Amino acid sequence: AAWEVAVGVEPDEGPAAAERFLALQLDLSVFASADRASSVHFDLGRAFTQGGGDRDREALDHLDRADRIAPIRVRRDPITRELVGELDRRARNRQWTLDSLRHRVGLP
Repeated sequence: AAWEVAVGVEPDEGPAAAERFLALQLDLSVFASADRASSVHFDLGRAFTQGGGDRDREALDHLDRADRIAPIRVRRDPITRELVGELDRRARNRQWTLDSLRHRVGLP
């Protein structure tokens, strides 16, 4: 199920793949490593960002979780800056979580 999300974001089918994954109601603590759990949250954040603004809150939540679990991996990934920048451009109101994440990944 986690791989389906990772693969689903490549052809811009992220939101549908994320919904299928979340419908399974899996406990992400089943992953043996923090890096793997972070990767799943990162992929879910990326998937929801593809929703065109409808799922930005969920995207932000998952990206924040991914960063808190494995900050070095997430902050060094160039896609992270793109995703956070996109969420920032679409934000209608300032959000503490978005501002914090933007700062953590080095965006002005």
